[in-house]
Amino acid sequence: MSGQGLARGERVRRSGEYREIQGRGRRVSAPHFYIFFFPRESGGLRLGLTVSRKSAGKAHDRNLVKRRAREFFRRNKGRIREGLEKGDAPDADWGLDLVFAARPGAAGLDHAATVKEFDELIARLTDEYKKKSGRRG
Repeated sequence: MSGQGLARGERVRRSGEYREIQGRGRRVSAPHFYIFFFPRESGGLRLGLTVSRKSAGKAHDRNLVKRRAREFFRRNKGRIREGLEKGDAPDADWGLDLVFAARPGAAGLDHAATVKEFDELIARLTDEYKKKSGRRG
């Protein structure tokens, strides 16, 4: 299992970065989750997670939601890059910060329903990103 996590450069780490992404970024929504996204100059994709007690309940439920989000991101990084038309190079001269946030009821979803909502969010994200950058395709 070693080496399958997110590298330090693939994570949003500071509270100021979260505030900037959530304050200046754009948002796409689904019934139980939403994603804030904010373009950067470089660094590829980075992931941040926000799962509150109000949205997911007890600690073990919050941790489950975060594990599922990290796994989805880790397994779908390449697909997200392709959808954004950014190729496979993780260190290219572009960057996009993503913050997955849970809404109330997110912990009650099974794995398949969670993945389905994440897939819908990524499709909306790529559409919004292309619309904002003036590209269609």
